[in-house]
Amino acid sequence: RPRMLVDGLPQHGTSRPYEMVHYKMYVGDRHHDVTFSLGINVGTLDLFVRASTSADGLPPTQTHHDWVARAPASSITVHVSDARFCHHCYYYVGVYGVTAANYSLVAMTTAASVTL
Repeated sequence: RPRMLVDGLPQHGTSRPYEMVHYKMYVGDRHHDVTFSLGINVGTLDLFVRASTSADGLPPTQTHHDWVARAPASSITVHVSDARFCHHCYYYVGVYGVTAANYSLVAMTTAASVTL
């Protein structure tokens, strides 16, 4: 099961090489950009995001995703103007370990503030 992401609240995690760790975030009524950012302490990671109107939607994979940030990039911003942007839906996030990694992941709308 994917771990839930809370707007502006970092989640800490680890990934083994070639492992995908899954998260999801619900975006309700808000009409704000959504940013997914990785803080990488150790290792190399890729970031994948897929939008779905279903709470049981499919998580992203390396071949099936809506947005991707491959190392060394570490963030994805889904703009309201993006044709694939959605509200009242779930954003499924995959953190893929290119190598073993230790990281923090923050999902944030432009309406949120980050909790450290």
